[in-house]
Amino acid sequence: MFENKAIVNLALLFTFVGVAVGSVTLFKIATEPKAFLSTSSPRRTYTVSLTGRKDRPKVPFVNHQVLFSVSRDQKVFLANKYLHSGDWFDPSFDLLYPEHMWVSDDILQFYKKEFFSEGQHESIVVANETKKTIQYLKVASVDIFLLFNIQPGSTTTLTVSAPRGDSRWIDVDGEFPEGQSTKQNGVGFVFSKAKKGPFTYYIYVDEGASKIESSELEKYKEK
Repeated sequence: MFENKAIVNLALLFTFVGVAVGSVTLFKIATEPKAFLSTSSPRRTYTVSLTGRKDRPKVPFVNHQVLFSVSRDQKVFLANKYLHSGDWFDPSFDLLYPEHMWVSDDILQFYKKEFFSEGQHESIVVANETKKTIQYLKVASVDIFLLFNIQPGSTTTLTVSAPRGDSRWIDVDGEFPEGQSTKQNGVGFVFSKAKKGPFTYYIYVDEGASKIESSELEKYKEK
């Protein structure tokens, strides 16, 4: 009698554990964010997935945010990194960046075809002045660029859409492989009537901070 009762209790325990594990698994699957975009580099080295809200909320006091995750050689090495956000009044991600293209196997660009085809393109030169590989760098200025695996001492030139108006804002953020931040920096440049573009901008990344400069324009705002 005692043995039968113990067997029944043990069976109930296993059933309870099985149901609990199954419920947690189903909850996890149900709550995991679903990517609205997934794109792979030309040589399939990287796969970038975007999650979050790409459209603008239809009610006030609600933010829209887009995050990105990256797999390299089919292994996740970046998860839920910030890409874009705004409130009810700000343009949504799908409005500002409806198109994307791989500039190379390690540079992904988000852009708007209308903006990219208008006016004169400008250049942003990214220089890694450290002795470390930069795991990723996000450069935002009309377009958004994601750069991966930036080698020590290297320079990379990005072709960016013409500025929208009489100024240019550039924002940069990223990480080294061990998770150390490159420290976010943002700079605005104002155009003068005496100087005609297109202009070139420089992002210098070292281990302490990042600098954004232009030899032709003055800064009007800096974070």
